[in-house]
Amino acid sequence: MLYKYNPLSELIRVQRELDRLFSESEPKLMLDEKNNSVTYRSPLTDMYETDKEIVANIEVPGVDKKDIEIKMHDNRLEIKVEKNEEKKEEKKGTYRYERSYKGFYRCLTLPENADTSKASAEYTNGVLNISVPKMKEQKETVKRLEIK
Repeated sequence: MLYKYNPLSELIRVQRELDRLFSESEPKLMLDEKNNSVTYRSPLTDMYETDKEIVANIEVPGVDKKDIEIKMHDNRLEIKVEKNEEKKEEKKGTYRYERSYKGFYRCLTLPENADTSKASAEYTNGVLNISVPKMKEQKETVKRLEIK
């Protein structure tokens, strides 16, 4: 039996692999400050735009405000959350030591008219709300030139 090679099916397979690799639902693998690999989960995010602002609602349950790091640069909004917990318990003849880790990471691209210098953030009940006002659009001026 003769096998017929179909280049289109190979391109579809590669596209699926790339989609899987760069999928937002996949955990992110990054290096921390000590060059150890750390797996971050991608938090659930709602992002919408109104006439005056861009709003992002990001779910990061079970963390404190001090564990959240927000950076804005080049019209990108980057949210990184790390929380390490350790519990020690000693009772009659038993010793229990528990460690847990929570990590979230998300990078969102903002529209070009976002005014990141006036952004604000609020964290309540496990939801981080970030508001970024829009800059007033400058009207494009058209000037006619005379040819000399």
